[in-house]
Amino acid sequence: MDRKGVIIKMIFFIISMCWINISYSQKSGFAESDGVKIHYRDFGNGTPIVLLSGGPGFTSDDLLHFVEKLKNKFRLILVDQRGTGKSNLELIDSTTITLDNYVEDINNVRKHLKINEWIVLGHSWGGLLGMALTAKYPKNTSRLVLIGSMGIDTEHFGYAWDNVQYSIEEKENIKYWSNPEVKIQNPERAAYEMYSSLLPGRLYNKEAKREILKNFVFEPNSFEIASLMFIHLKNLKYDLKPKLVDFKKPVLIIQGRQGFLGGWTAFTIFQTFPNCEIEFIEKCGHFPFEERPMESYKVLNEFLNSF
Repeated sequence: MDRKGVIIKMIFFIISMCWINISYSQKSGFAESDGVKIHYRDFGNGTPIVLLSGGPGFTSDDLLHFVEKLKNKFRLILVDQRGTGKSNLELIDSTTITLDNYVEDINNVRKHLKINEWIVLGHSWGGLLGMALTAKYPKNTSRLVLIGSMGIDTEHFGYAWDNVQYSIEEKENIKYWSNPEVKIQNPERAAYEMYSSLLPGRLYNKEAKREILKNFVFEPNSFEIASLMFIHLKNLKYDLKPKLVDFKKPVLIIQGRQGFLGGWTAFTIFQTFPNCEIEFIEKCGHFPFEERPMESYKVLNEFLNSF
């Protein structure tokens, strides 16, 4: 090949690489939701998957590892839930922190992006939110993935927290860093120390703590939001079973065998859906994709690639 041919070939190669980078680069924006601007990040191409992080009140960065693993084949939409990230919420009280408000926020992101149908993937609280979203808008969910999900109704509240065990040191740290006088001096440090002390009680593989803390992002309103939401859920006495029993599209439950929410929480969800599979990850707590990533991604990829 002559010099000119080599140059032309190199130019085409550079253009193609630039196109690949553009295709998989991050895009971001805001969707209007009843006066609240909900921030989202949009990665990759292909079948869309909306990622719903735990909490409520936790950062969406907790699910960035899904983006890195899946963006070459799927389109990943990461949403800052109201009151977190760039989804600013001027008023945080019992009128703004409700399950239905969160459902509408996520659905308005879908409409803003002009997506007719997407896969819904949620972890912990994000699983409950994903089920509530699917219960209200079943036609727009093509598949549902629930990872260490909170329950389909309020029955699990009675025993879930009893399953969390803390050491004496962790209890002392939680007590110290939750003191308002301590928190006000350095809110970000207090939030980090609290999260660091709460994590071990939710893990079987304690070594995963470092990986999870890598994605720690200070959310100033996280504990207030979580408190308001759990009070709301208890008062609501929500029960999603009647609406989800007719959802016939594929559902996958991934549950750490030693997760604090317990096997019964997952099994109750499993019993509700007519087209559901459940996979327990052994020697694993509440964070399967951090504690046992190889086993967890194998299960997830088999499910996602089966259509």
